[in-house]
Amino acid sequence: MDVVNIIPGVGVGPVRFGINEGAALDILGPPADREVLDDEVTLVYLRPPVQLSFLKDDDYLLSIIEVVSFEGVAVQGVPLTSLVEDDVIQAMEEHGYTFQCEDLCEHERVYQDEESALSVYFDVESSMLTGISVSPVIDGDDVVRWPTHEVIGIA
Repeated sequence: MDVVNIIPGVGVGPVRFGINEGAALDILGPPADREVLDDEVTLVYLRPPVQLSFLKDDDYLLSIIEVVSFEGVAVQGVPLTSLVEDDVIQAMEEHGYTFQCEDLCEHERVYQDEESALSVYFDVESSMLTGISVSPVIDGDDVVRWPTHEVIGIA
């Protein structure tokens, strides 16, 4: 996977929310690391540079994808050509994202688009991109909208 294409609410590249760990292993092969906590299993990959989290509350289906390196990253086909906060947010807003901004602590700022379940993290001091996180969309009734074959274009 040369370009890591993030599709908010759906997945990253060929990996889709709602799959189980076995399906992720079939798609990406063995991870560089596998972390197990009481209520979460995370697969850490170096290529593509993603962390896949399977949460107990979601029956250990893929619930969170974090992109941890940004060379060759695109959001819905739009490449990130800069990692500077203003440039990234402007480019994403030009493509229809609407963000709420919050300083999480003195070192980290997050922009969240609730409609698409996309979060973009920056270092406050350097204004550089530090992380992108996506998850399935949760509707107004707190129901997870898992991607369907129609949404992701699979016949």
